[in-house]
Amino acid sequence: MEAIADLQPLMIGTTLLWAGVWKVFVPRAREIAARSALSLLFRQKSTTQTIYRLIGVVEITVALLLLLPPHLWWEIRSTTGLATAFIVYLFFSVKADPGRPCGCLGGREVAVSWHTLVRAGLVLVLTVVGWKAQDFWLMALAARPWYLNLVAAEALLFIGLSPELDWAWIKSPALADQARAEDDCATAAVPLSETQQQLRESASFRTLSGFLKSELLDHWREGCWLFLCFAAEYKHRKATAVFAVPTLRQPHRVRAAIVDEADGTVLLTMGPSILESKLDDQATASAPASR
Repeated sequence: MEAIADLQPLMIGTTLLWAGVWKVFVPRAREIAARSALSLLFRQKSTTQTIYRLIGVVEITVALLLLLPPHLWWEIRSTTGLATAFIVYLFFSVKADPGRPCGCLGGREVAVSWHTLVRAGLVLVLTVVGWKAQDFWLMALAARPWYLNLVAAEALLFIGLSPELDWAWIKSPALADQARAEDDCATAAVPLSETQQQLRESASFRTLSGFLKSELLDHWREGCWLFLCFAAEYKHRKATAVFAVPTLRQPHRVRAAIVDEADGTVLLTMGPSILESKLDDQATASAPASR
């Protein structure tokens, strides 16, 4: 058991180093942080992103303590505190706004789920196992090199519980952009408040705002689009204004239609149709990365 415990600083340290480097050095991470539950605790975007980077610095510092000699008994115990605090944050996120992303490890903007909670619990358990460590992990691995298989198994389990991991940004920023265009728009966790803000910034909403007669009545999502409905009046006819908002932040692509309540006739449309926009999406995704 002590030999297994000796290897946990390697696993936990590598995980914290990855998470910390992501938070500190990857610009997209800060964009996701601004939409995470952290923004509910620190209302200003700049403050949220600063705190987020500071968390990354702490993770890098603790990771280096774990990965570099010598072995000190208190190092792995400090990660238990971090893991506990992280689990508390995840439960807060789920309770406060379930649709918000974690922004923990990778580039895909995925909402906090049971995968995230189980992964956090796994990390907590591994830190407690590591309390029994006696030797520096490299010495333990040199004495029993076959224990590297255990670390690999833990890593594979960890990766399997991390749907937000996005390897494309390591290979090429162009590949990352293309992957997000094809994938993230359909899977991104987008809080309703963010969608409404994007809608208010659009030309379609500003043009039609004079016809709106209510606050938001209904909303739903279809793939890469979010649909929001408002009561409206157009040419003395009761109607419903339907806005199509892209999940990725692109206010210039917001579409709108005013539909007659009585017979469902479309009285007015603004911008290209959703079909045309989807064709544009496909053309963009299939274009060479050099364009």
